Amino acid sequence: MNFYDIFISIIIIVKLVYSISFFGELFLKTTHKDKSEFAKKMTSIKEKSDLLFLILMAVFLIIVFRPKASSNANGVLINRHEQLLLFVLGIVIIFTEFATPTMQSILSSIHLKI
Repeated sequence: MNFYDIFISIIIIVKLVYSISFFGELFLKTTHKDKSEFAKKMTSIKEKSDLLFLILMAVFLIIVFRPKASSNANGVLINRHEQLLLFVLGIVIIFTEFATPTMQSILSSIHLKI
């Protein structure tokens, strides 16, 4: 397995964690057990895995569509203009995710301010 395959596998695993926590939280809400400590933990896992997924997808966009890469290197055939737009989209997503309350709480818990 190369880096690309491992990275895609990590993205899929994170999305599976999100899906499991989403349906777990939904089940707890329908059974009216959404005030328990376990439900709060499930919600926290769901929010953090969603944030991690978005950041990983942004990094994926940056890797696949970086301007120095040839358009055929990763098996993606696009024009230069679209390549640059998708690369910039990845950067913008990362910056906007750092402004979310979930990311701010994660950063403050490790004593970083952005």
